[in-house]
Amino acid sequence: MYTLSYVLSQNKIFFVIYVIQVLVIAETPTLKIANKQTKLNSKINEYLAQDLYANIFQIKNR
Repeated sequence: MYTLSYVLSQNKIFFVIYVIQVLVIAETPTLKIANKQTKLNSKINEYLAQDLYANIFQIKNR
């Protein structure tokens, strides 16, 4: 029975390729989610900024 280290030493290139593929596949949904989160955050910041300006405008006009 082969040990894991022996198998990895015999197949380093294939193992590296495999790990890269797994990481790329694992990252893809995360990047999409992060992109959506960024868009959502920018919308939220936009609304907060509008609200802030509205409050400042109301205070000035008192």
